[in-house]
Amino acid sequence: MPGFTREKGSLKFTFKRLLTLPIVLFPLSFPLSTFADCGGALSAFEGYEQLAKDYDAYTSSMVIFADQLEPIRNRYVGGLPRRRNALDLGIGTGRELPFLEKNFERVTGVDQSPSMLAIADRKRAFKTQLFLSDINSFKSVEKFDFIHSTLSLKYLKDVDSFFAKAAALLDDRGIVWLVDTAEDALRKGHIPTFSVKQKDDLAIQYFIHTPAEILEIAANHGLAALDWKEMDFDQTLEIQYPQLVKYRNQKTVSYFVFMRAR
Repeated sequence: MPGFTREKGSLKFTFKRLLTLPIVLFPLSFPLSTFADCGGALSAFEGYEQLAKDYDAYTSSMVIFADQLEPIRNRYVGGLPRRRNALDLGIGTGRELPFLEKNFERVTGVDQSPSMLAIADRKRAFKTQLFLSDINSFKSVEKFDFIHSTLSLKYLKDVDSFFAKAAALLDDRGIVWLVDTAEDALRKGHIPTFSVKQKDDLAIQYFIHTPAEILEIAANHGLAALDWKEMDFDQTLEIQYPQLVKYRNQKTVSYFVFMRAR
């Protein structure tokens, strides 16, 4: 049996049915201002169920922008008054587990994909607990010193519920760290696409959320931005990652740091 917990009431299927039935978590119609028409792209659930076994072979934004992002994240985590526990919303295959487990006494990871969580389960230390749940349905009585979410926000139509959840679960002296594909890159049509072995390229549906929208919704839930920035894909990165030349001269990745408004 996998070492993660099925969050009761979040996904209304057994493990067997989750693995065999395509479940579309998004509605069939979308406001044109927020949903990008990906032309046959899969829902995030369907896409990452198919990608799970190959996902760790792809280079993530946290790797590409490591020289810029890691010092920022390290500075904010190092400045926390206490580091008892961390929550990763959209933990996927557990790529960020080494960082989280190194810096926090306990780690909680949440993801809606059982296939992704099964891989994270093989990587986790004893201090880490994993839950099968979509992000907005996850429940916990525990408050967290650090809430971490990378490359998940663009797959959520309901960002308001995401920030309501983050605000409810954040300790009074904690911070929220978000990283995702920048609005500029998404509007230029660089949709999340992956080359899967022996399959056609796999594209996943996404929603476009502007920085102004993110900041306003977070503020509505009592979260103040300590820091945020849209980062460029510059010439140095182009030399290192020539396969990503399509991102040249544009904002590619955004990060946000939130705390409770005082």
